[in-house]
Amino acid sequence: MFELETWTRYLGEEIKVHANGTVDIRVPRRYYASIMEIAGMTCCKQVASPFAEKNRDLVDSTPLSTQDHAMYRSVVGKAIWLAMRRPDISFATKELGRHVQTPTEGDMVACKRLIRYLQGTQDVVLRLEYSHRDDRAPLSAGVVVQAVTDASWGSQEARSSTTGGTIWLEGMLLSHWAHTQGGVAQSSCEAE
Repeated sequence: MFELETWTRYLGEEIKVHANGTVDIRVPRRYYASIMEIAGMTCCKQVASPFAEKNRDLVDSTPLSTQDHAMYRSVVGKAIWLAMRRPDISFATKELGRHVQTPTEGDMVACKRLIRYLQGTQDVVLRLEYSHRDDRAPLSAGVVVQAVTDASWGSQEARSSTTGGTIWLEGMLLSHWAHTQGGVAQSSCEAE
């Protein structure tokens, strides 16, 4: 189905299978170009991180115009699809998605920062690598599954904690997430 060492398009992604079994997955450049075109930012400067911790006192809370609101929704929708392939933008996309109903000028600043980050990271590849176990290991040793999670205790804005994590099977990334917890934690221990 896939030729070795050749990029093949499959379900909106480009996939390359290496001889050692490693699989590289990337999003085509045209997908990034469509996001930047929607926002009118085809020639924007790059930034090093997808999301900046913002001081809520300095952020503009003016509601967006109807046209900007439609653009914001389009960009966030495309970012949600992209976040499934790019764990590095998962948190930023989650934060932008929280404000899709009534975004403000401050939210638009954060959205544009994500676009500028994507401008500089269009060539990022998600590498899925199988960690080969020792052939002499007994079958009863089983399959190695690792899960890593963390939580931050309450943001200043909503006082809600954020939880994120990854799940690995034999060293290969299976899943990742970042989401806002439903209740308000009274301590960092409760947030975990």
